[in-house]
Amino acid sequence: EIAADDPTHVISVRFTDPFFDRFTLDLVPPSERDYPAMALKSVSADIYYNEADPRGAVREQFTFDRASTARRTFSTPRVEERYRYVAQFNFDDNLASGWRSKPDPRTGAALTSYLRHEVQPAPGAPLSTAVNLNPSGAFQLVQVAIRRGPDFDPALTPSVTVEIEYQDYVPGADDDHPRERARRAAQALEDAGQREAALQAAEPWITRASYTVDAQSPEQWFRVRADAPDSAAYRYRLVYRLGAEGQGRTLATGWERSTAAAVIVGPPPSVTAAFDFTGLASWAQLPPEWPSLLRAGIEVKYADAQNGYAWERTVNVVPRTLQDLYAATNNPVVTVRIPVVDPAQASFAYAVTVRQLGDDRRPRPAWQLAGTATGPVDVQEPDPAPRG
Repeated sequence: EIAADDPTHVISVRFTDPFFDRFTLDLVPPSERDYPAMALKSVSADIYYNEADPRGAVREQFTFDRASTARRTFSTPRVEERYRYVAQFNFDDNLASGWRSKPDPRTGAALTSYLRHEVQPAPGAPLSTAVNLNPSGAFQLVQVAIRRGPDFDPALTPSVTVEIEYQDYVPGADDDHPRERARRAAQALEDAGQREAALQAAEPWITRASYTVDAQSPEQWFRVRADAPDSAAYRYRLVYRLGAEGQGRTLATGWERSTAAAVIVGPPPSVTAAFDFTGLASWAQLPPEWPSLLRAGIEVKYADAQNGYAWERTVNVVPRTLQDLYAATNNPVVTVRIPVVDPAQASFAYAVTVRQLGDDRRPRPAWQLAGTATGPVDVQEPDPAPRG
């Protein structure tokens, strides 16, 4: 039996003792969905602590991949309030993944493996005890979907080429960008050879691509992996192919700078030629049993001499009963969209040929309306024949 007051069987524990004082870091890896979304293969992190003491220095490595996404903990007896880590991000090959990245300055090959160094605490900032290994914080990831819009009209343009490019930084636009600081330092060098080499190293990195969009093309992607301080913007333009009606001409828009997640390809700039058949309303009143077929041919020609551009199209509105035209729209207007270089040049030439089949099933003589217009064309029967 142990006496309650026997001091030899009592152990005193002080939880403030250095033995219990631990320096702990929380390592936050990418999520499982980040790996396919970024073509990421793996991430590793080396934690360095107490490096000033050769005998007491601590180094521990942690590796994460798609099958290992749980948080990990670095823990060691507390010595100081600082540490550093080196993270390595490994991505799939660009050819297989479709991503674009800067070339390795040593080999010229596209970079797919990157080292990131960080010392904590950063100057003027509190100590962070979380090591965030998500690539979205370490890189500038630009992902742009190229897709056909709901108003894409293959009758106007069989296909459109989307030209898109990314430039990691614009000289002179951001004084704090590391490359801009390097460029200013290079300009101050006295040795011409060193100055030229340093300026060349500070040149912007540009990557370009083009995508064809037509009535059958699937969604396509422009993906760029750049450094964290780099620009998130890209620029693009659309080149419309007009086909035979536009004499094989292409129309290109101006370059547009954007940070949007998608480039939606719609129709080219256009003007509309409208032909209003309301003036033939009396034809719609014929009894349904009468074989009164309205046959109309609309020829539209457009010319923009200043831009050396011409376009033409013939639209057949036959065979089509006027009753059907009214029943379907209650507004018998036939429109023809004309792709143009300059929307301010809106005039077009036209010729409308109309023929009606009478109750004797013989075609009545055709009549034609021709001219030049900038607005709706009123199509009326010049001298309606008597009905009965």
